[in-house]
Amino acid sequence: MRQKLIFFLTALPVIIAPWFFGAWERWWFWGFALCIFAATFASSIDWLKKTRDAVPQLKEHKTACILIGSMLPFLLYAFVRGFQADVFMDAERSVLLFATPFLLGLVIIFGLKNDQRRHLLLLLICVFALLGTYGIVNHFLTGSKLVLWAPGYANYYNDGRASGSYFCPDHFAGIMELGFCLGIAYVLSRGSETHHRIPAACLCVLSVIAVGMSKSRGGGLTLMVVILATIIWGFSQFPDAQRWWHRISAIMALLIIAIVVWNSNIPYMQRFKAYFALNANTENSRTEQIERTITQVQSATRAQMISGALRAWRTDPVWGIGPGMHQNVWRRFAATPDGSREEGRWPSRLNNNYHSYEVHSDWVQLLEEYGLVGLGLFLIPCCVIFHLLTSELRHISRSWRRRSHRLKSKSDYPLMLGGLLALICMMFHSLGDFNLQMPATTWMLACILAVPLARIIEQRDGETNQS
Repeated sequence: MRQKLIFFLTALPVIIAPWFFGAWERWWFWGFALCIFAATFASSIDWLKKTRDAVPQLKEHKTACILIGSMLPFLLYAFVRGFQADVFMDAERSVLLFATPFLLGLVIIFGLKNDQRRHLLLLLICVFALLGTYGIVNHFLTGSKLVLWAPGYANYYNDGRASGSYFCPDHFAGIMELGFCLGIAYVLSRGSETHHRIPAACLCVLSVIAVGMSKSRGGGLTLMVVILATIIWGFSQFPDAQRWWHRISAIMALLIIAIVVWNSNIPYMQRFKAYFALNANTENSRTEQIERTITQVQSATRAQMISGALRAWRTDPVWGIGPGMHQNVWRRFAATPDGSREEGRWPSRLNNNYHSYEVHSDWVQLLEEYGLVGLGLFLIPCCVIFHLLTSELRHISRSWRRRSHRLKSKSDYPLMLGGLLALICMMFHSLGDFNLQMPATTWMLACILAVPLARIIEQRDGETNQS
């Protein structure tokens, strides 16, 4: 009974939170966070019962110790810096955005059984498909003027951008990119059966359409990066000749599609061209000029947010300004530094036209609020997870090439490839957006990464629930 309760509490924030605007608002966030805390408490009791008669030997659980040990320094640092911040409630939310995915991952790895983890991942794939379907249907029916039961933002739906269950189209594109990562992993896995591969292929198509309808430039570029990563790692199960043939064919197909789409007149490509100040026609229509102006203003706004955050970081480059403090000090650093009170010269860009709650870059906000120390500590677990996933992919691929791998639908290859692509996806998209400030997105990413990491620990340490 307790095992089912742990699964329910773990699955709830992963599959339900995206339907509550990504749990962005504090009242939604705390409800799902309490589920994670309860699941952590219940699984801890089970773990203590199993280990009370025996002291675990660290040398026998090397992989688990390395993984957890790589994450703890940053979390401890974040907690200490959180208590030192000037605004505790904002610091609390910032720290919990890191702590809750960590706890969720621990529960998935050590509190769930192997079959439960696979069921959780399949549920998540279904959720991605439903989220994409809702976003597309809602855009056709309402023009995304409604986001679930709430009115959407005019600056998005007036630009014809789909936002799904998130208020921001860029964040909607972010979750659909994760869906694409899982879908393409099952499509390319040689161990996937037809009844897995066909729905996965449908999810890939659905994700690409949803990203295109969101008109997210960052989402489009991220999809390109994910496809390139797929070309590198996705065909590694095949023998050498087939592997290179598939890679070359995929690259050629990608180039042809990119050229055709770039030269088309679809609104998504017009938005890209406006960003780079490019246009195929020398005489622009009035509508195109307006869209180009809007895009340039939005790009300047994002640049101002990032540059203001970097100016704030320079006040304390080592330790940062404190967790969650960006929105509190934004007004002080938003204006460009070329103004002079003594000379009576205004800055070229002022800070009185909008407010920045988040930097449009997760990496810049991490640097600004946690400093070089925090950024360095955070990169350690990222590198460890990347290494574990790529090394296990190589091991599985060698087994397939030797024809000694016979797990078929139980193959771990799609788990490893999906986790690796999801990690690359969010690390790249976070350069120019704040997807990881959305709690539901971080919890879904934690699930996608925790399931393959649990299998790696089982294979190397024999430590987690395997029944």
